[in-house]
Amino acid sequence: MRIVIVSEWFSESMGYSDNCLPKALAALGHEVHLVTTNTQPYFSASFYEHTYEPFIGPGVVEPGTKSFDGYLLHRLPYRTLRGRIGHRGLLRLLASLRPEIVQVTSHTSLGAWEVAIAEPWLRYQMFTANHVLASVFPPAAARGAHPLWWKFKIRLFTTLPGRLVSSVTRLCYAATTDARDVAISYFGVPPEKVVVSPLGSDTELFGRVANKSTDEIRQQVRQELGIKDDVVVFIYTGRFSADKNPRLLAQAVARLNECGVNVKGLFIGAGEQQDDIANTPCCSILPFVPFKELPRYYWAAEVGVWPRQESMSMIDAAAASLPIVVSDTVKATERFEGTGLTYKLDDLDDLVGVLRILARDANLRRALGEAGAERVRERHSWFLIAKARANDYEAAVATRSRT
Repeated sequence: MRIVIVSEWFSESMGYSDNCLPKALAALGHEVHLVTTNTQPYFSASFYEHTYEPFIGPGVVEPGTKSFDGYLLHRLPYRTLRGRIGHRGLLRLLASLRPEIVQVTSHTSLGAWEVAIAEPWLRYQMFTANHVLASVFPPAAARGAHPLWWKFKIRLFTTLPGRLVSSVTRLCYAATTDARDVAISYFGVPPEKVVVSPLGSDTELFGRVANKSTDEIRQQVRQELGIKDDVVVFIYTGRFSADKNPRLLAQAVARLNECGVNVKGLFIGAGEQQDDIANTPCCSILPFVPFKELPRYYWAAEVGVWPRQESMSMIDAAAASLPIVVSDTVKATERFEGTGLTYKLDDLDDLVGVLRILARDANLRRALGEAGAERVRERHSWFLIAKARANDYEAAVATRSRT
């Protein structure tokens, strides 16, 4: 099949679904095109220059087309409308590519609107997705707390347009069960068109191999960082922002060491909490590293911790056989049940208690880590996710061929 995936922005150095899904579909033998804008993730955010630019460069790059990871990457000049990002020349490019399938990565994007409008003329099968979780979507996180005019605005500019997009959409893939609820309640997607399709991990990249290679890499990284064999390492990867609050992990690490528990915090990323973390005892910071270099740091650690918001990094850490710790407000329970532990949101004492349990019980860490790696292989492998998507795509193409 000729498949076009439409996303709003893209970075070659990151491991979002925009990077991994087209690679996996191409590996299955399909002709895949990723159409995005000439912008980097979060390029317009106030924190971009300080947090991401040192890692991935300027927020706006040159348009153009290139081969990347087995598929063709098309960057079109960007435009904005009411704060949303669109593509200049998207319909013209779609008309030239003549795809059988168009997968849009966001149901409420300008790209979804354009793809929906052109569907009757270009005769492809349209699919969308929703990765917006209830915890980061204000109307869902604070149901009933907003004035009527605000709710009317959401309905007018989000729900009603979403219903129009849904009219030509075959399926909308929701990343979690609460993302499914958001898609139905706020984005105008009919329940029968929403399928929960979890985000994945590149299991070939992150999976720990049963030979000396990963153990040797682990020892090498720990030597580079000056970490002794008897130290339990808690790792966090991502943005150092208040909404993710990795500083709480740093505070917990310091507290544990004060109590005689030999642990260390390893933080990979950048952001507003960086100085606070750097000044906390027993904590080390590394700048963002390319996605393909992350496995070696997960292999060097014992536990992955994300104190606030969910992250795709949780799945990668589980693929690397790490137990994970998240807050008790995370609604995507399928990401951690049986593979990690929870603590009370923003409660330092509770986080310290949970981390102390894991620091002292190597057997528990091993059991949770092995369960997590197995779950990722069985449910969250990008290769398996791509196969399931391809089956849906082929069924849609076959249905249209019969009509």
